[in-house]
Amino acid sequence: MKTQLLPSDLRVVIFSDDLPNRSGVGSYYQDLVDHLQNQLAGIETICPINKSGHQFKLWQIALPGDPTRNIYFPNVPLIYKKLCAIKPHLIAVTTPGPFGLLGLLISKKYRLPLCYGFHVQYDKLAEIYWNKLVGRLISSIFRLLDKWFFQSSSIVVANSSMIVNIARRLGAQNVSLVGTPIPALYIEKPVSKIGAELESIIFAGRLTAEKNIESILIAAGQMPQLKFSIAGDGPFRAEIQNYSAKHSNLDYLGWLSREQLLSVIDNNDMLILPSHNETFGTIALEAMARQKLVIVSDKCGIARWPALSQGLIVYGDNESLSDAILRVSNMSQRHREDITYRAREAAQTLNEETIFQWLDIFSDIVNP
Repeated sequence: MKTQLLPSDLRVVIFSDDLPNRSGVGSYYQDLVDHLQNQLAGIETICPINKSGHQFKLWQIALPGDPTRNIYFPNVPLIYKKLCAIKPHLIAVTTPGPFGLLGLLISKKYRLPLCYGFHVQYDKLAEIYWNKLVGRLISSIFRLLDKWFFQSSSIVVANSSMIVNIARRLGAQNVSLVGTPIPALYIEKPVSKIGAELESIIFAGRLTAEKNIESILIAAGQMPQLKFSIAGDGPFRAEIQNYSAKHSNLDYLGWLSREQLLSVIDNNDMLILPSHNETFGTIALEAMARQKLVIVSDKCGIARWPALSQGLIVYGDNESLSDAILRVSNMSQRHREDITYRAREAAQTLNEETIFQWLDIFSDIVNP
């Protein structure tokens, strides 16, 4: 009879093509590792450059369509040596790139259970970044990769009900909806009340087409009495810098570390996420944890979490970002404060539930 492994016995290796804290997926799994490292026998992330600066990449090329990001190729001998030292019980893969594919192949070679994190519709992003013909080709490739991961995985996880449904349509048999972790510092550091008036607004994230940056610039132009700040990097950086140079109510802050971003969130009244396509929207959850007003478009996966709905302001196609900001500005101070209290409470609860959920997932797939 096979011995049942407790979570405290488990050793987990996570393969990711994203750098820690440089994207939503990278931040998600770095936060997860930070929360679980004292509850598992071992948990390691193998990615191009990990949190401590150790490199597992062999070489890199610029991502076509977004030269501010790279495609990294793994140093296989170095990674193999690392795996021999860890002796994992299971493999988790977070992306369908070169590192993720290596994780999949290793899981097959050593017959290790595979957990696939399906967090981003890369096929949809391909249609945004490239022209119609190339976009369709790359989109088809990503769709085939996702199906291969689905067929090879013991479980597929997603942090949006929309993505769960897509995974099932593409053939995933065992799909689980998981929450999203938050950095401990965002929860533990004391928060302060928002001001009596809505005065300052922050956007933070990749400066790409799917983030609907144009709507932020329009809102800033229509509301000169409000202070807007944009933090991040990406193809729209030059456009934002040019706009900022001509408009005194918009500041471009560049890319910020998670610690710097926490301070910026704390120093603003509201965070906005007007994305055209957003699997979840981790930054919105982080701002909720800091007891801030948060506006998101209904295209963001976070808007579909019932447990978070009382702490979010959501707008749809019948309302512009500017209109949504004006709606919140016209609320009473008490109403706005109530929303922020509910936001922080809901974010904390989701974080706690997410940690226990992941422990159950890892335990279940090694103890079938």
